[in-house]
Amino acid sequence: MKDDKLEAIRAAAAKIDPSVSFTDDALSSLTSVPRFILGTVLKGCIAYAKENGLTELTGHDMDMLNERRKKKKY
Repeated sequence: MKDDKLEAIRAAAAKIDPSVSFTDDALSSLTSVPRFILGTVLKGCIAYAKENGLTELTGHDMDMLNERRKKKKY
């Protein structure tokens, strides 16, 4: 079941931009994101990757993105 979720998120990300990939660890951090905003979240992740010259996002990158998001909230 979890693998199906990861693959669904991976496919959604590849539709947006196939040049940026996500590790399973990075995808795992997105499994709780509601489907209706997943595309927006993925676009933000991909933009972050491109801004930082990354072709693959890892769990660490997702942690960095999460911290950046939290700082913008406050």
